[in-house]
Amino acid sequence: MFALSSAIGRRLTAGPGSELVVHWRRGADAYRPQMADLRAAGADRMVLDLGEGALDAEVVALAAEARRAGMVAEVVAAPAAGWTAEMVSELREAGLARATVRLALDAGPSHPRRPVWEPSEGAARAVDAALQAGVATGVGVRLTRNSTSRLAALLEWVERSGLHGCDVAHVMPEGRLDWRAQLTLPGQTRFALRTLATAAWDWHQRRLPARIRTWHGPADPIFVYIWCLRHAPEQAPAALAAARAKAAGWPDVAWIDPLGNVAAVAGVPALTLGTVGRRPFSDIWLDRGRAGWQRTRALYDDVGAPCAACRWSSLCHGGERARAMTDLSLGGPDPGCCLTERETAAAG
Repeated sequence: MFALSSAIGRRLTAGPGSELVVHWRRGADAYRPQMADLRAAGADRMVLDLGEGALDAEVVALAAEARRAGMVAEVVAAPAAGWTAEMVSELREAGLARATVRLALDAGPSHPRRPVWEPSEGAARAVDAALQAGVATGVGVRLTRNSTSRLAALLEWVERSGLHGCDVAHVMPEGRLDWRAQLTLPGQTRFALRTLATAAWDWHQRRLPARIRTWHGPADPIFVYIWCLRHAPEQAPAALAAARAKAAGWPDVAWIDPLGNVAAVAGVPALTLGTVGRRPFSDIWLDRGRAGWQRTRALYDDVGAPCAACRWSSLCHGGERARAMTDLSLGGPDPGCCLTERETAAAG
């Protein structure tokens, strides 16, 4: 079934669905969350982002600890992280469910009429090692203004390589001053989502094992529902139901940075809920009466026009609030929203 869902399958998924995903950017041991504590907070999946760090025995131990706690474990790392068939085999035996190699979609030559892209030799070797080890393997890329035109070439390579999936994240802010320059324009986002939806539907029809996930775009599942209405109408009810389930489960991603700061909204330091190392993650995540949670809720309760009048506001919760920082107003509209005025207008 081609639908918005968190289950692994031949489908396009917009975010992790109604399960709770803890996305942990690994840092010092002092800020390391305990896997059993994550599970106690309701976490179903732990995504360990190594940044530029290496795959090592501690990562193997973390995967095993996550499995013992009853969670699904994923690892995300750069091509130079030490991907070998032996290391990935150890991770698989420890309980790793998925390996994601982070790629740089901006790098490499391009052509004005047909943008081309090929992975670096290191990235290709990393992917081959993970596949050889028999673990579900995907790649992760970040959308920027310079990379959206290369998505088709990336997806062709994903299919040729026999990968199990591709994660596409809308670029997140590295700092307020350069955020607008990094932001993908709404038209580019629409182009990217059309490309992704078309590929996912094609893979589904041909029964290929790969899936596509998008991250950081609250309007993504709505766009895919509208796309289904036009191109795969039999899938539209499932797409809408999945979008509603995701909205009902919000917040469904907990972000833990290398310093142990926990947030339900990535990229907004003022909305930090607490710090692992000072308090257990379960206390931070489940204590919804504390000031950090109140600020987070207020951020979405006080969204102004045009988001407040959008027919989909109950599903996207006002879009990505971090992107509103480009206008120095967290209550303003999401400047990266990919929906048109006609799509957001209330039904007549």
